[in-house]
Amino acid sequence: MLLHNSRCINESLSRVFCAGPVTAYTDANWASDSNTDWKSTSGSVVKVFGSVVTWNSHVQKCVASSAFKAEYITGSAATREALFHRHLLCGLRFGDHTPVMFTNNTGCIKVANNPTMHSKLKHVDTKYHLIHNHIQEGDISIKYVKTNKNITDLLTKPVSQNLLAHT
Repeated sequence: MLLHNSRCINESLSRVFCAGPVTAYTDANWASDSNTDWKSTSGSVVKVFGSVVTWNSHVQKCVASSAFKAEYITGSAATREALFHRHLLCGLRFGDHTPVMFTNNTGCIKVANNPTMHSKLKHVDTKYHLIHNHIQEGDISIKYVKTNKNITDLLTKPVSQNLLAHT
C-alpha cells in the first residue's frame, strides 16, 4: 500500500514539474453568439503545482476579426495571470520557474514566438503583444495542446452531455 501511494505521489509530482509549477490553459470561442454583438468568449485556467487556482470565462470587450485574434487576446490575459502567480511563488521562496501556457491555436503560438511584426498583424492592438514580449524575455513559454485535451474548452463553448459523462 505504501509503495503504491509513493508511486502515485512521484507520478503526480513528475507531471507537475515537467511543465513547471505554474501552467495556464487558454481557449476562445470566436464570434459565436449574436446576443453579445458577435464578441468572442475567452476562457483561461491557471494551475499552481497541478491545482486550479484561478479560472475565467468572459465575453471579450472588443470584436475580434478572426479566431487567431480572439485566442491572442485570451493569451495576453492568461500571460498576466500566470506571471502574477510566478511572482507570488518567487516571493514565497518557491524558486523562479518559467510558467507554461497551453493553447490549441497554432497561429497564436507562431506569432507569440516570432518577434517580427507582420503586416497582417497591424490591426492587433499593441497591448495584446504582451505575450511575445514576455516569451522573448524568457518569462513564459507557450506550447500547443490538442483541443480535446484543453481543459478550458468547457469555459468557452457548450459542452456535450457525452463529454461531461466521461469527465
